[in-house]
Amino acid sequence: MVQKSIVLKCLIGEATFVLEYYYKIKPIAISFLSNGSSNTNLLIISEQGKFALKYTPYVDLIFCEYQEWMSNYLQMHFPKGIFNSTNVKGELITIFRNSMWQLRAYEEGRFYEMKNINDTLLAAEQLGFLHGLKIPENKATKSNSIVSEIKMNISQIGNLETELAPYFSKDKTKEMIRSYCDIGLVCENALPLIGESCSIIHGDYHGGNIIFNNEKMRCIIDWDTSSTSPSIFDLAKSLYMLCRKDHGQFVMDSYLANIFMDKYLSMHNVNNLLLKIIPDIIGAMFIPNDKYIRTFSDKTKLEWYLKWTYEAAKNGHRELGKISF
Repeated sequence: MVQKSIVLKCLIGEATFVLEYYYKIKPIAISFLSNGSSNTNLLIISEQGKFALKYTPYVDLIFCEYQEWMSNYLQMHFPKGIFNSTNVKGELITIFRNSMWQLRAYEEGRFYEMKNINDTLLAAEQLGFLHGLKIPENKATKSNSIVSEIKMNISQIGNLETELAPYFSKDKTKEMIRSYCDIGLVCENALPLIGESCSIIHGDYHGGNIIFNNEKMRCIIDWDTSSTSPSIFDLAKSLYMLCRKDHGQFVMDSYLANIFMDKYLSMHNVNNLLLKIIPDIIGAMFIPNDKYIRTFSDKTKLEWYLKWTYEAAKNGHRELGKISF
């Protein structure tokens, strides 16, 4: 507990330096925003207003350069997005001590609500609009990034035993590995159908990243997982995350799912063959990556992540298989 307190104190110290040096913002108060990823989000209160500051440890320059381009491009073409503020260098991404810092205005409002038909329609509409954006040809180089990531996730399933062992019994760990292997085999066979076509995708389009003001969508946040990749991945994950019966559950609401798909397909065409493999690919998207696992410094958050992704992977294929596309 003492060590964790020291780490948090150091992080807030670094955040204060980044704010004052790179953004010329003197914070009055800094507190932690709850989120389920390995990244740390901070709420900044200052005389200039409220901001959200995201800290991502151990990033490479190629990733940061790509995010810089993506943020600039989306600011010009996607009005519902809330993107990063520029630092004193005119850049949207700040690199400090091999870590990435992103500052944006803090948006008040409510998050996406499960079972709210209006929210479902607006979320589907904006996702379809995003996937329909044209991409400069020289930037469509990551078309297979998620395909490669899924193949890597499948190939390293055997390495997960070491990562899972501290949190699960020996029998449970073996059960999880067997389940991941079964999911991986089915999904790997479906991947060749995806092809080379790509769109701009959000990458993490769930209810906590969609903010509403009453019945109107206010904005979409957290774009650091965006890329140019096959849109079917974004669609599959978004459908699964937004059309469940409730938060924390893995049972689909088939009525909402069909409403979501009808609206999305009115905005963006999808090959019928790709629609049919949505249940096959969703499971592999939730197989945890051992490299990503090692970015977690908070063991409690890591344990939650491992349990949640296992349930999501195990149930994803079954639940999406019930939907008639």
